[in-house]
Order: sequence, then structure tokens, then C-alpha cells
Amino acid sequence: MININNEEITNEFLQTVILDDELFKILFFKIDIVGFINIALNVTLSENMIEQIFQKNIPNANINLLKHKNCPKLKLDFFIKENDKVYNIAMSHNEYLDEHQFNKLFHHRDFDVNISLAHNIKTPKMILKQLATLNNKYINEALCSNTNTPINILMQFQYDNEFKKILENNKTFKTR
Repeated sequence: MININNEEITNEFLQTVILDDELFKILFFKIDIVGFINIALNVTLSENMIEQIFQKNIPNANINLLKHKNCPKLKLDFFIKENDKVYNIAMSHNEYLDEHQFNKLFHHRDFDVNISLAHNIKTPKMILKQLATLNNKYINEALCSNTNTPINILMQFQYDNEFKKILENNKTFKTR
């Protein structure tokens, strides 16, 4: 028997409901901190809704919003300038950053951010090439799993037994 409580249902609802301005306004005044963290995962959030949630300044909600496809460019730029490690890692997972934002994150020279950038399939190839030159096992593992990693870099990893299994699952490498 499956044990589901009301909190689980509420959290799932907040993450998946199709939001419009009216429903968002109703929920905004009824949910608690956990509710904001969950609604921040909802893919139907608009820029305006995201801005309103940011005003609550709930760190875990902010993390979710910084990964969101509709996160406003100005908010991303603001948080990049803040240079907060946790927020930088979150933003490094966002596939909707522009090239300048990817570069700013990469130039923070943070190991954990670099791993996240190496995983992100939208990280510009120039940055992926620079990440490969760092020659770090964990970054290289991420690069091996990333279908956007240039094939010449993937080819270099094929001779390393540690990476063979990962490369076997990379569509780009398999179709070469």
C-alpha cells in the first residue's frame, strides 16, 4: 500500500499545476516557506511570478528559481555578481543562460561550479574545451556524459578505462 500524505500531494501539486496569474495570486497568499520552495520548481512560472517569489528571499526557493528557464536575466546577473557558491552552482545548471553568464560563472574558477558547467548541455563549447584542459577526474566524468562536449574531446577520453562506461551512454560519442 502506498502511503501518501496531504503534504506530499500539496508539494506535487505546487510543482506541477499549470499556473496563470489568478491561480498564482491565490496560492501566493496561502502557501508557507516549503510551498514557495516547491512552487519555485514549477515550469509554468512566468518572469513576473519568479520576481514575486524572489521577493520572499527564501534561499532554497531562490536556488530553484535560478535554475528556471524563465528566470529574469537581471536576476541571474545580480546573483552572479553576489558570487555565492550555492547560487553559482544552481545557475550553472540553468540551460537558458546566455554566453556572457556562462563565462562569468566559469571565471569564478570554482571547482563545484565547473563540474556543474561540465554537465550542462548548453554550456558553450569553448568553455567545455577549457574545462577539459583542467584535467580533473570529476570534471572529465561530467564532460564524458555531456552530449554537447566536442567529439574531439570525447575521443581523448575513450582510452581511459574510467570513462569508457560513461562514454558508452553519450549519444554524441556513440554516433561518431
